Amino acid sequence: MKKIISIIILFILIFSLSSCMNNSTSNEVTNTNIDNSDSKSIGEVNTTETFDYKIRTASNIDPYYQYNNMTLKVDNLVIPLYNCKTNFSNSWNPEAPSRMNNAVAILELEGTAKFTLTATFKVSNKCDIRPLSKNVNKKIVDDYNLEFIISEAGQYTVELSNDRTLHLFITEYQKYDAYKESTNLMYFDSGVHNSSNDNRINSNNRIVLSSNTVVFIDEGAIVEARFEATNASNITIVGYGIVSGAKFDRNANTGSHTVPYDFEYCNNIKFYGISTLDPAGWCYNIFFCKDVELDDIKIISSRSNGDGVSLQSCENVKCQNSFVRSWDDSLVVKNYVSWKDGKEGTTKDIYFDNCVIWTDLAQSMEIGFETIGKVMDNINFTNITVLHNFHKAPISIHNGNNALITNVLYKDIVIEDASMGKGDGRNILIDITSEFSTTWSTNHKVTAVGDIDGVTIENVTVLSSNNPIVSIRGSYDARSEYKSYHYVKNVKIINVIISGIKLDESYQKYETSYSENISFE
Repeated sequence: MKKIISIIILFILIFSLSSCMNNSTSNEVTNTNIDNSDSKSIGEVNTTETFDYKIRTASNIDPYYQYNNMTLKVDNLVIPLYNCKTNFSNSWNPEAPSRMNNAVAILELEGTAKFTLTATFKVSNKCDIRPLSKNVNKKIVDDYNLEFIISEAGQYTVELSNDRTLHLFITEYQKYDAYKESTNLMYFDSGVHNSSNDNRINSNNRIVLSSNTVVFIDEGAIVEARFEATNASNITIVGYGIVSGAKFDRNANTGSHTVPYDFEYCNNIKFYGISTLDPAGWCYNIFFCKDVELDDIKIISSRSNGDGVSLQSCENVKCQNSFVRSWDDSLVVKNYVSWKDGKEGTTKDIYFDNCVIWTDLAQSMEIGFETIGKVMDNINFTNITVLHNFHKAPISIHNGNNALITNVLYKDIVIEDASMGKGDGRNILIDITSEFSTTWSTNHKVTAVGDIDGVTIENVTVLSSNNPIVSIRGSYDARSEYKSYHYVKNVKIINVIISGIKLDESYQKYETSYSENISFE
């Protein structure tokens, strides 16, 4: 009798395991105490070291989205690579013609894993894995193979040559699974979702969300659509998958665009985990919203006006633990005029923290130029790593309208590669200006120009640079109806190190005018 019961139990276990495997939408592997004694050493890793890990990733990718010039493996598990356009041009062009293919890997990880990356092109002997602060152990095995070990979730760039990069996005294992049990759930499983095969996406490639909705985009899912909401609350977009704009037209001459996330006059909105690749314009358009949270989001943009996270007249917003590679401003805060009633914007209590940025064009951490509305207060950029900035200032405030910009903090910033000034850019590190702009100050409403009062820039380390400019300038507005002086006041610059040299008032490329109480410590 006991033998019969044992057989029955064994049959049930086998059947359950089979069902789980058949229902899986991803590639999931668990390794415990794998012996890598025959493998080559990596950095200081002992050749007999073993690795315990769990990995979950997409099992396959639609051929349209595959990147085929690299192969990434963990032991015998092949991590699928997505193709994503990047743009190494440092001069703005409405058609953004200089784009090229690069790779993205997305996975969940628990424990420590050794990755093997094989390329169809030669790997540079100067190959970097960034952020450099992660100190990722790596070994260039030969001209085409690289090995490295990662044991921490986060966003990495494996830069194999000047223009060939693997963007590696690692999320904590099963971090978001509980959201699959949410009520009022809109679920996207693995595969491509678009207006031709998913009736939740309308003919204009839009998904219009209502209040109290959870959208879950699972491992291996690619959603070709735009999410939007107006006057809604309690919306969450979460998961491990991708929102792609690759098939949508973007032309700055004609104005054609498809913004992946367009949220207006909304409250309590959350974005967790999602990767957004090749948006057809800017990416997150958050307009007159309150209580917004973005966590572990990933963005790669390469087309005209490809801003990453754009906050416009918003209050109480937190963006953290995220990655932005952009072909325009990466993180940007503005005040606009409400299209509903003409009311000028208010911005306050904005927090960007623990983000990784790569800015191919424009600014990394920008306030302005459009600043229509008197209140722009308590704006914070902390624990930010700028991997590369090739064009304009990583740290910038441009008050082009009537705001009084107060209580701004840039703190604990590392800029690994400050290569500003390429293309049509300017080699400037800090750019704080209160000034009328003929290009930007008249776009939405013509106003007087306000002041900037209270900026702290603290613990900024620039690892590599070419003697950039530091500019803090107010202005005299000569327009007949607005004649007045506008000042930048009460700026503290504390422990800013540029290529090993501490910034002070004797810095050779320090520019200032119409400023008061600028201090260096």
